[in-house]
Amino acid sequence: MPMSVTPARVRELASRFATARIAVIGDLVADVYLSGSPARLSREAPVLIIRFESEDLIPGGAANVVNNLHALGARPVMTGIVGNDREGDRLVAYFRERGVATNRVLRDPHIGTITKLRVMAGDVNRRKQQVVRIDREPFEAFAADVQRELIAQVDRLMQDVDGAILSDYGYATLSAGVVDRVRKCGAGRILVADSHERLADFRGFTAITPNEGEAELAVGFAIRGAADVERAGQSLLRSTEVSEVLLTRGNKGMSLFRREGTPVHLPILGGQEVVDVSGAGDTVAAVYTLVRVAGGEADEAAYLANAAASVVVMKSRAATLTVDELVLAVENDKGVPAERKTMARRRSPKEQGRFARPVKGRPSSE
Repeated sequence: MPMSVTPARVRELASRFATARIAVIGDLVADVYLSGSPARLSREAPVLIIRFESEDLIPGGAANVVNNLHALGARPVMTGIVGNDREGDRLVAYFRERGVATNRVLRDPHIGTITKLRVMAGDVNRRKQQVVRIDREPFEAFAADVQRELIAQVDRLMQDVDGAILSDYGYATLSAGVVDRVRKCGAGRILVADSHERLADFRGFTAITPNEGEAELAVGFAIRGAADVERAGQSLLRSTEVSEVLLTRGNKGMSLFRREGTPVHLPILGGQEVVDVSGAGDTVAAVYTLVRVAGGEADEAAYLANAAASVVVMKSRAATLTVDELVLAVENDKGVPAERKTMARRRSPKEQGRFARPVKGRPSSE
């Protein structure tokens, strides 16, 4: 049972993270934050003028999955497509600076990097709030030669990994050819799909990690109560032929369904007030896969993914966590005396993001 996962067990599993090689394949997203202070109303139009203060880029989508694996000490290897543009250069540079290989990231000169630009405004000593988000998305398929090269990269990449995460944000990276190649080359390994709209396309994988909205889209009915949760989980097991379904339910916790074994329903850890749910689904997929690759059972992986989500939603922006923070979350859940708790390493503001006033929300991968 997941409640038997002790801090000692977390450390045992974490001791294997450094040797876990996990492929991450999917939509690489650049999350760009433009921050400034409100100055005055424009004379040109009834709009607010924001005085520029800073611009930050952090990994989003599949790139956030890579970031989470790296922060936990694993050895992620990634492939995907970015443009020959400033955002693509910055995203690649982000990982190179941290020692994560980027040699399998492809560049398409005809399509720009998937970018989510958020304009954040607020006084200098107060929390910035999002004013507008501008998304740059590919409106056409990636070039045929780039798609062929991506499949070739998958062939090479899957030869030397213990598992794979396919991160599908609804763009064109994960074509049917790419998914089929992962399924064929990854036979017998841990294969996990985190998909917004195409759960049925990942038939036969080890696990899928939908949130309630994604699950509703796949099963065709609304999830309102416990009976609906049970029905949806069993329906997804049958229709996708996966071994495990980890259904994330926001402030209602998570539910794990398995072909072999009874369902496990996990309440959220900590309070129900959160700071930012951005990228929480990426963290769930990363931790679930990493624990399974490290030898953990499905219920252990679900419990630790739930614990990890409780940490990252208390940070601003798409965040990561360390092993120490994961252990500390479990210790808090188990009621370990304060004097025995692991001291989680303090992270710099650049890594962690500024804390914000709690707002209610539901973890998702959007």
